[in-house]
Amino acid sequence: MAAGAAGAAGRWYLLSDPLPGESVAARAKKAIASLRWAGLIPPDYHRHDFRRTVTTGMVSLGIAHGTLAHVLNQQEGGPRATAVYNRHTYDTEKRTALETWSRHLDALLTGQTSRVVPFAGGRR
Repeated sequence: MAAGAAGAAGRWYLLSDPLPGESVAARAKKAIASLRWAGLIPPDYHRHDFRRTVTTGMVSLGIAHGTLAHVLNQQEGGPRATAVYNRHTYDTEKRTALETWSRHLDALLTGQTSRVVPFAGGRR
């Protein structure tokens, strides 16, 4: 599916299956251009605006800052040695966080009450 193209049931998908050798940054740039062209976002909206929106939204849903740092592929503050020795991929935590965000977005788009369950432990 093309980036920014309408999908099943009229839903919009920001990112699609990558083309061979295409980076996530290139896909995001195309998606934003498509959304601008369709008039769905203002001309001065950029990739980091999406990152800020997603970060704020995920934290408000109770997703831990440590998990969010991994979702955004950023280093979390703290002792550098911990990052060097910690080889855990956080795949399960990232998947859970992204599924939580997806359910939240679906609830916003459909007007149905969200069934999002906040992460235990709240914000960190």
